[in-house]
Amino acid sequence: WLGTRDLGLFYATPADIFNISRTLLERKINCLLPITKEELWIGTDDGVVRWDGAEVTTAGLSASLTNVQALTMIRDRDGNVWVGTNNGLIRVSPHGTVAFSRRDSVPVTALFEDREGNLWAGSSQGIERLRETVFVTYSASEGIPTENNGPVYVDGDNRVWFGPATGGLYWLRDGRVASAGFRDDVIYSITGDKTGLWIGRQKGGLTRLSYKDGSYKTETYTEAQGLAQNSVYAVNQNRDGSVWAGTLSGGASHFSGGKFRNYTTRDGLASNTIDAIVESADGTMWFATPNGLSALSNSHWQTFKVRDGLPSDRVNCLNQDPSGLL
Repeated sequence: WLGTRDLGLFYATPADIFNISRTLLERKINCLLPITKEELWIGTDDGVVRWDGAEVTTAGLSASLTNVQALTMIRDRDGNVWVGTNNGLIRVSPHGTVAFSRRDSVPVTALFEDREGNLWAGSSQGIERLRETVFVTYSASEGIPTENNGPVYVDGDNRVWFGPATGGLYWLRDGRVASAGFRDDVIYSITGDKTGLWIGRQKGGLTRLSYKDGSYKTETYTEAQGLAQNSVYAVNQNRDGSVWAGTLSGGASHFSGGKFRNYTTRDGLASNTIDAIVESADGTMWFATPNGLSALSNSHWQTFKVRDGLPSDRVNCLNQDPSGLL
């Protein structure tokens, strides 16, 4: 393949050279990038186009790749395509998601990936190295409605569900952010399984959200259905499919067989305020409260406090590791 300065694009075979520039609007070719055996990306002064094996087209390319001066291109080991332009660096993920970094509006004229996976970008002002960090931060620039967020849950389809502190429920996948509603309520907690989510809400009680093919179906349970309190701060789904809801000041509710059974300090809970709930491997239910750590096993309650070795009676969160350590 031959990209020329003024005459467009050619390809050469052992027998001849062929000009395929008749469908090219811009004849100045700056860079070429083979994607597959039949697909070639072409960087021009008027954006990126592609040869699909039969013709030059923009089909399958993001509109962000048009009207830019594409100076250099590279494909990294993860399948991302990096495009150095006259106004910064563009990354196109394998899913087609485009991220743009202006890099101080300096033209990026050279790109190279080293054996450690670092990307090097060359410009008239020097060389920069881009390294993948341990953390990737998502904020307003990626479509997150607010940078103050509450609970987070990752489902089996790699959707990241989260509830902003200002209200509503959203999910993030492959760089796309979408709303699932509840904008008039704050989401306190999220859990779930392959079929959907259980959501604890500030005012709206306990909601079951089922999702399929991008559509959502909700069913909400409140005090009218037997829930201890409509302000649900912690939710845990057990291995048997039943659900525990820990409320802000009304104790804990166990939802099983379509019915609620409620527990308070009168039953043995250390406090009616529940900060976290977890089911241990032996079936014991643990409840984090401001007044100690409570356990329910075989209908028997037990509470652990500072006198039992806790560093504080105020317990905020719980997790059991694979070895059974709480």
